[in-house]
Amino acid sequence: MKDKISENRIHGFTLIEALVAIAILLIGVLGPMTAATRGITDGFSAGNQLMATYLAKEGIELVAAKIRSNFSSGQDWLYELDSCTTADCGVDVLINSFSACGACESRYDTVSGLYKSYNPSDSNQQGPIFARKIKLKIQSAGSLAVDKEMEVSVTVSWSDKTGSHNVSLIDYVYNPQ
Repeated sequence: MKDKISENRIHGFTLIEALVAIAILLIGVLGPMTAATRGITDGFSAGNQLMATYLAKEGIELVAAKIRSNFSSGQDWLYELDSCTTADCGVDVLINSFSACGACESRYDTVSGLYKSYNPSDSNQQGPIFARKIKLKIQSAGSLAVDKEMEVSVTVSWSDKTGSHNVSLIDYVYNPQ
């Protein structure tokens, strides 16, 4: 009789053994899954940061292009950029028009392939909303305005699953006259 009871115990698993085996398997599977998920999230964050840096650099280049355009057309070098010297402004890249920050938010448009002013009703716009703000500051020497050098400061901010972020770039442009 004793042999039959001990023989049955040898062939089966106890509940505790089964729970320990399941716990070990969970730890072995969840660890790599967590690392993979974190890697994917970090990849999207890095992509957004790279895009924000490109948008900030584009903002600086658009200001420089506007100054060159003003110079070649015989206008004052700050023509149509006055609003950017007193407050943050944005630029509509499709028409290269600078304005007060009503149109600072932009999102990728799959039809045009550009980051353009954000329109909530446009289903072709995808990805996070980037807010680009451009500020121009005339450099001065003492009490007299030099009027030959200008600081261009561009800040691009956005929010994603990891929180709120921003990228700021500063460059200097010069009066070509």
